[in-house]
Amino acid sequence: MNGDNVQFAAVLRHLRKHRPNWIIDYVSDKPHAAFGLVRNAVNYNDSLPATNYDREIEIRLFDTFMAFPNKPNTRVTSCLHERFGMEWDAECGRYEINITEEAKEKVFDTFFAYQWSKDDYKRKGRVAIQYEGDSSPDKKNLTRHQAAEICDAVLSLNRIPLLLDWRSKSTLPDGKYIHTTGRLACSEEWGRDAQMNAAIISQCEAFVGIDSGPGKCASATETPTLICWTGHHPALFHDPAPNTTHLVPANHREMDLLRGNAAVADWFEANYFWRTYSDDGDLVRSVKAWLGDVLQ
Repeated sequence: MNGDNVQFAAVLRHLRKHRPNWIIDYVSDKPHAAFGLVRNAVNYNDSLPATNYDREIEIRLFDTFMAFPNKPNTRVTSCLHERFGMEWDAECGRYEINITEEAKEKVFDTFFAYQWSKDDYKRKGRVAIQYEGDSSPDKKNLTRHQAAEICDAVLSLNRIPLLLDWRSKSTLPDGKYIHTTGRLACSEEWGRDAQMNAAIISQCEAFVGIDSGPGKCASATETPTLICWTGHHPALFHDPAPNTTHLVPANHREMDLLRGNAAVADWFEANYFWRTYSDDGDLVRSVKAWLGDVLQ
């Protein structure tokens, strides 16, 4: 599941509002995030819904280095500016994933059928956690030790840690206290599907993640979300959302691409929810503090 597809949903929201006469068919290798935002959202392998179009627009989302002083500096604003000559609209800037009732029921039924332990039934709810992604692991991932401490914090708050680890790579899940989506029969299919990621996260009490696709899915839900940043910065890679707090290094203004761009940092600090940490150990302490605030 690619985070670019979730980000592009914000572009589609702008087109829906500001180009209301456009009838759009969307073709992608992962079209799930566009359901409900366009007339048809289809996979590259599927037949096109029509035989001709007034215009075909190829979209490739690229990182932006424009240092906009009055809006996000993300792939969304770059695409709007470069491909559509359109200004960013805060009302359309949030990611949107339309979760069908069928998807909600699939998740509910799957959770109900999951072989939770007896201890789990005493706990109040689940906290979704993602600590490893597919791209730029040295700039995104948390360590196994950090993830284990976060899981312990979730357990101490009487909740169930649920790792979003669709390929079942993590060695943390024990089937008793720490669980994983990687052992679901549908894990491979759901892992590629933005709608199913959002459906699962929406049925959790909180989400703790990294700069990755599931984190962007979480920002499209109402679930309280914390994104942990190590080598990248949300000002460039994540659009603001009211349910999402970003945990950034205390020296975040000196990180690559923000260094010397005070206006970008100023806009981020004024328009995002954010907290800081000083080192690896403080990152975990900050996650624990946020979980305490959200779940207590």
